[in-house]
Amino acid sequence: FNSYVDEYVKHKTLWGDSEKKTRAYRLIINTFSKTMTLDKLNKKAVKQWAINRVIEQGYQPDTVITEAQFLNKYLEYLADELEIKWANIKSPFKLKTEHFPAYKKNKSAKDRQAWSMEDMKLVYQADTPQVKNKPELKDLMVLGMIYGCRIEELLQLTIANIMNEENIRCIFIDKSKTDGYHPFGQRHLPIVDCLNPIIDRLIEGKEQDAYLIATASSPNQDRSALIGGTFNRHKEPLGFPRPKTRNFGGKPQTVKDFHSYRKTVNTNLTLLGLKTNQRESICGWGTAFQSKQMAETAYLDNKMAYPLVQRKEHLEQWVSKFTFSF
Repeated sequence: FNSYVDEYVKHKTLWGDSEKKTRAYRLIINTFSKTMTLDKLNKKAVKQWAINRVIEQGYQPDTVITEAQFLNKYLEYLADELEIKWANIKSPFKLKTEHFPAYKKNKSAKDRQAWSMEDMKLVYQADTPQVKNKPELKDLMVLGMIYGCRIEELLQLTIANIMNEENIRCIFIDKSKTDGYHPFGQRHLPIVDCLNPIIDRLIEGKEQDAYLIATASSPNQDRSALIGGTFNRHKEPLGFPRPKTRNFGGKPQTVKDFHSYRKTVNTNLTLLGLKTNQRESICGWGTAFQSKQMAETAYLDNKMAYPLVQRKEHLEQWVSKFTFSF
């Protein structure tokens, strides 16, 4: 099935698809090909593959439906562009949510929990093989613990994102994980005093377009997926396992992962007395802003209503609560 994946990736790149998206195409095409032979390629088999992916591997139905759409586009390319005979069939990849009836009642497989201070200390200070092989993991944890940023937000930062704004040294989050879903993600985050030596080390000798956190990528996984997997393998032997994959139709399982730093920061900023709009300005979320224009207006309004000097004071208060040093 994946015999023409290289040609397809080149085709999608030529038409403007990003490297991240073409990696996703390659990954799902190769993954599907490992479990499906051409002589068994039909709607019933694809439907069973999709259900197994949810039950056995813990994927959400919406994710699998999106993967099936990628496979459908690949099939169309084979039939229309390359004129591959076996691809000229009625598509078996048109899945719907109704194919996962038992799962619709429980779309959330995970209930993320905030980290306690002792948990964060344990995870940060543990000298595991993962930290030894990827020391950048510790820098990533520090930024997550202080600011509650998404891992994708941190890994897209370049040296140019370290800037002075209103005479305050800041990290500028210029785009969110998915701008269409997180229109309020753009924000300036004042750099707390204890973080300056780490930032200085990270930017030393690098060009403006170099990544702040230098970590590897692969043809099948982007940088965030790779380092996210490393973080999971780092924390699991410390007593923080992933949710069980066999949870079809069950209750959401509690979990502490990298994304839990967002909940940790938001919870602790609430305890410090920060208002919702102030926490939005730091964590970068907000359900009230549904369009780009509204998001930009909110961004400018909040910049005036919640000046950076006050944000820095609040972040310094949060960091002062830490019982360990970086």
